[in-house]
Amino acid sequence: MVERAECIDRLLAVQGWSGAARTLLANDASGRRYVRLYQDSESAVLMDSVHEEVAPFGFVARRLQALGMSAPEIYAEDDALRLLL
Repeated sequence: MVERAECIDRLLAVQGWSGAARTLLANDASGRRYVRLYQDSESAVLMDSVHEEVAPFGFVARRLQALGMSAPEIYAEDDALRLLL
């Protein structure tokens, strides 16, 4: 069985963030974990959701952007692993 950390590393590698420095952000009570990624002058946030689907987060972000509103850019979404970058 593939470890969750390996799945996260693979997703980050595919998206070009494999060399990024990682800082754990404060957890919330939902079972989601957030990690800030720093690479060169860029940064991103990885959402690791243990129990909740990530598709609704991606849907809302894309919908808000389509309406001309500010929302986080979704770089990658893995619904099966419940990961959002």
